[in-house]
Amino acid sequence: GLGGASAKKSSGAASASRPVTEQAASLAQGDVLMSFDGVPIANDGTVDFRSGERIALTWLVSQKHIGDRATLRVRRGGASLNIDV
Repeated sequence: GLGGASAKKSSGAASASRPVTEQAASLAQGDVLMSFDGVPIANDGTVDFRSGERIALTWLVSQKHIGDRATLRVRRGGASLNIDV
C-alpha cells in the first residue's frame, strides 16, 4: 500500500528533487516539503485522500493543470517558509 492510515503526519520527508517548472528553482537542495497547497505531507510522502486512506503526494500534483499555481511549505535550515510555484 501507500502507507495506510497509520502514516506519521509530522514534518514531511519528501525532498525537492525533480524540477518541473521554472519556479522550482526557488527550492534548494535539502528543503523538506511540509505541505502542498495547505495539505500536510507525511514523512512517507503521502497525503490524506479519503477517510482513513492516504495517497502519494504526486496525486495532488497531478490534479493541477498547466498554468495553475501552488504553494509549497518547506523547512529550510530549521526555518519554515512558503514558496509559490
